[in-house]
Amino acid sequence: MGQARSAFEAGVEDMVSLVEIITKRKAGSGLKNQVQFLSEEDFISADEQQAFLSAWGFLAAGAHPGLPPDEAGRIGLILGLEFMQVLLIKAKNLL
Repeated sequence: MGQARSAFEAGVEDMVSLVEIITKRKAGSGLKNQVQFLSEEDFISADEQQAFLSAWGFLAAGAHPGLPPDEAGRIGLILGLEFMQVLLIKAKNLL
């Protein structure tokens, strides 16, 4: 799960860097501020902002009572990949 979280965070950071170059504005530090910046710059919608923060919350939470570790890992991997795909499609549309 930690690797999915790290990849998710890296994807958000990369998209923030791209949007910063295009808008010539700077995002704050930390994932929450970075996701908010992407929303404020209309890279993601307000609904997508909430979804990204929820996915990050799941990936960063650690233990998930009632979910076996292998299932939590599988779900975390899928969440991370799907949100990375959203970022890549949106980045492609920016260029």
